[in-house]
Amino acid sequence: KDFSVRLDTERRLYTVGETMELKCILDAQNVAERYFAISWAFNSTPVATVGPNAVAVLSTEFAQRESIGQLKLGKENDSVFVMKIYRLRLEDSGKYNCRVTEREKTSTGEFVDRENRRPKNVPITVQPLKSTMTLVLKINAVSILEGSTLKFTCTVSSVSGTPSYLSVTWQLLTNQNQHIIIAVLDKDGILKVDP
Repeated sequence: KDFSVRLDTERRLYTVGETMELKCILDAQNVAERYFAISWAFNSTPVATVGPNAVAVLSTEFAQRESIGQLKLGKENDSVFVMKIYRLRLEDSGKYNCRVTEREKTSTGEFVDRENRRPKNVPITVQPLKSTMTLVLKINAVSILEGSTLKFTCTVSSVSGTPSYLSVTWQLLTNQNQHIIIAVLDKDGILKVDP
């Protein structure tokens, strides 16, 4: 009646916004005739427990993510349990794990925990989204006299062509390290100039 568990994922490095799928794979005989509960953990904190009845109980944060479609728990078959996280965030970087507990059904119909197994933690890294835009700032003069015109030109280009719906904010950084907004050109082309 012994069993073993392993945790698989396609890769360990993801980018913000991608989808990650973890598979908790159970290796046991007569799986369909036995009762197993699966617990998922992130950085040693419980994420969810799925009992033999296939009902998931999630921790508060992950229950929120599940309610908006960013987390899905399920199983491919009696031996493969799946946790999918959609729209990964930077804070999803960390160690993931699953624990499989064999449960025995008593004569009263209740479940009693027996043995449990857990594989090694799987470290996952979520890296920031890399921008496809490039900014080039040009100035007509490096030093000028008071009263002269200073012209700044900001050119934006993108790997995927000309970016649309951009907003541009021009700021002055003072000697006291304060940012003062000079002008804002919003995505609709409306210019707002601060006095």
